[in-house]
Amino acid sequence: MSEFLDARWQDILFRSYQHTSLVVQAIILATVIALALAVLVTNYRPLAPVANALFAIGLTIPGLVLLGLMIPLVGIGTLPSVIIVVFYAVLPILRNAVVGLQAVSPDLVEAARGQGMSSVAVFFRVRLPLAWPVIITGVRVSAHMSMGVAAIAAYSWAPDSAVTSTPASARSATPTHSTT
Repeated sequence: MSEFLDARWQDILFRSYQHTSLVVQAIILATVIALALAVLVTNYRPLAPVANALFAIGLTIPGLVLLGLMIPLVGIGTLPSVIIVVFYAVLPILRNAVVGLQAVSPDLVEAARGQGMSSVAVFFRVRLPLAWPVIITGVRVSAHMSMGVAAIAAYSWAPDSAVTSTPASARSATPTHSTT
């Protein structure tokens, strides 16, 4: 085991950085998307069942199946990985954001409006801070899920990016065509 780690520590470190970077960027993007959708859902109540249905259906799709569906649409590379990780990351954040925003007391919102706050001010100064603990719980769950989904999504990267049993030094030394 130590020989493996000694021979490949730079590659392992780089791939760990790639994995972590993908997850962090996907979580940030998913949080923005989920908050925008949650505001839309909480302002238009008939959309709440649709959001719940999307959450329930979305989590039943296996990651490898979604990867297989995305590759023909967007090709091989980082784009399908980002789309898949963001898709799975949005779901728990959206659900928790909707629950958190709906849990804010209408009396508090009415009191803020009575003090002359605009709808945007009410959202950023009253509703969002009160819903934030629930939203952060969704972000935490999403981060855990995204770490696993990103490992599956790595199969859509370029062929040389996937984890192989041959070290990078041996791959570069192997001729790809015959000279005879």
